[in-house]
Amino acid sequence: MKTSFAALLGIIASEQVVVTDRTVPPKHPKNRLARLNLICSVIFEKTEWMLPARAAGLMQMCNTWSLKINSKIDSSSCFFYDAELRPHGGPGLNDNPAPVDPSKVHALWDTGKIQWGSKSRKRRSDFAEGIPQQFWFDSIWADGPRRLQTLDPSRDDYAHPDFFDAKKTLQLELEFCQDECDGDKRCAKSCVPNAKEVRGNGSRMRDRIERQGPWKSAKSLVTGFRKFGERYLSNCHGHRAGTHMNRRVRMIQRISHKFLKHCSHEQCSDEWLSKNRFNWGKRNLRTDIAG
Repeated sequence: MKTSFAALLGIIASEQVVVTDRTVPPKHPKNRLARLNLICSVIFEKTEWMLPARAAGLMQMCNTWSLKINSKIDSSSCFFYDAELRPHGGPGLNDNPAPVDPSKVHALWDTGKIQWGSKSRKRRSDFAEGIPQQFWFDSIWADGPRRLQTLDPSRDDYAHPDFFDAKKTLQLELEFCQDECDGDKRCAKSCVPNAKEVRGNGSRMRDRIERQGPWKSAKSLVTGFRKFGERYLSNCHGHRAGTHMNRRVRMIQRISHKFLKHCSHEQCSDEWLSKNRFNWGKRNLRTDIAG
């Protein structure tokens, strides 16, 4: 059976490019970014609100953005994350980052630099020597059965212990979901996890996204990228010059165009938007396109 190039492009573009790293805590920026990339995949591919060829560009845009941010986590000097800084590990408290050249600042960018207050800190306990039996677990994830230990991060068979704590997993799912809802009370009500659901395989996320519909789900995605930048990229030149914000607005414009032209969901119409008074949120639209 032959596959058209457009369909093949859609399949490739819809693949999640940033995946969960189980050697670091679930709240680590790498895993927060992997979750955002997964939300992209669910909205633009798994819900089937748009044909793969129509959704391919959105997924590619999301993947490109995710990969670029992911590269900053390990290589950029301006990226900030401190596991001891609660509750999110950021933003940084550097009050004197390198100045931004005025000619590089977008004309309509409104703040330039965000001032952050002090954060409480909590220290991690040291690992004990040796790996007793109680630190070994059987992996239950999609990568196949495997014996993993939660004590020695220097070994290849290490997985962070938080991934094996059912209570913490449920609490984190609730926290992540409410963070993405960004104050939307109806959305937040759907975040309360079922006690029977322990591992995050994306099924709860997909159910919630399908209940919310395309617009609110896309708003959660954009909100997630905004908060990621505010927390971990606040000292980067692009964030202080407005470049990151303009990229976010371009994404909003592209999503809106695709939803109104190629989305089959009942919400994808000007009439629905007008009747339900949907908006992307003032903080997500804090600057205009420059150039």
